[in-house]
Amino acid sequence: MKNIQDRWLSKTPRFWKALQKYSIFIGVMASAGIVAPVDLHPIIVTILKHTIEVCTVIATMSQLTVDGHVRR
Repeated sequence: MKNIQDRWLSKTPRFWKALQKYSIFIGVMASAGIVAPVDLHPIIVTILKHTIEVCTVIATMSQLTVDGHVRR
């Protein structure tokens, strides 16, 4: 658990920060598509839900990527 805390608080490389921001943006857009007051086909809603899940995982993993090694 300590290793995860160290990784969360460590400096994230620039590439991963950019990837994190883009995934959050895409996840927010997918969320907006789900809550929009229009009737969407169930397949589209399913795709939007999966997009939100993938973007959440990408953003979290990007945050846990560290610049260099974490000391124990």
